[in-house]
Amino acid sequence: MQKLKGKLRWLFYRHPLLYYIRFYLYKRSYNKPLIDNECYNSYNKKEDIPEIFHTVNKSISLTPDKGLDKAIKLAKEIRLRIAGGRGLGLSSGRSLEIMIKGEGGTCSDITQAYNNFCILNDIRVREWGIIDKLYGARFGHAFNEYYSDELQKWVLVDISKCLYFVNPDTEEKLSAIQLFDFVKRNKSVKYISFLPDPSLHFNKNLDESVNHIYLQKDRLPFLISNYNIKFYDTLLNTFQSWLPTFVIHFLAVPVFKNVRFILVRDPSDIQS
Repeated sequence: MQKLKGKLRWLFYRHPLLYYIRFYLYKRSYNKPLIDNECYNSYNKKEDIPEIFHTVNKSISLTPDKGLDKAIKLAKEIRLRIAGGRGLGLSSGRSLEIMIKGEGGTCSDITQAYNNFCILNDIRVREWGIIDKLYGARFGHAFNEYYSDELQKWVLVDISKCLYFVNPDTEEKLSAIQLFDFVKRNKSVKYISFLPDPSLHFNKNLDESVNHIYLQKDRLPFLISNYNIKFYDTLLNTFQSWLPTFVIHFLAVPVFKNVRFILVRDPSDIQS
């Protein structure tokens, strides 16, 4: 009986068909205007952000360190407060509460938290995912971009790994699109760690992690669009005690409020 329960739970929560359906409903083909104009701030306002973010934000000083702009200083301050751990998949307020206690938080939880703190600090932000294949992915990672008014461009920042990328010839910070283009064309890139302390767990085997996540040509990056934090937090807080998270996300589809994944590359064009 226990094995049967386990099998039913796997079918209901993890069956690959559920992921096929999810990507079929959510994915959008590459479209440059969509990529250029996508911004988390377009769907969310300061008053939509849960109160715990406002409270924590009051204790964060954003006077930039030497060489660090406001957005990266914010990323540094957040990561120092969130050790990370198990995946949460909860509403953003509940997730932050648990992460601040040091009881969890994967890359996707941390990127979501960064989104909300950027809203409160008037920083334009958006969220990315990267996987090795569209269906049945063996790994996935989440990271952010913020808009640099100084550079007049989007800049990639990885909160969970505490780094950003630069062009090694010019030291210019790279956007996600630039990074993927450099990798595609076999151009060298360099990452900069903004929390380089070797005793911190996320700095273990960092070269290997960066190479595995970002520098392989078969990676499939996608931009996350149409995420309304107030709407999804309401869904999660209302239904999470008795419905799986992926089912709750499907509830947004009939009212056209589901998130969208804007693919940067056609999966059929990816080199193995």
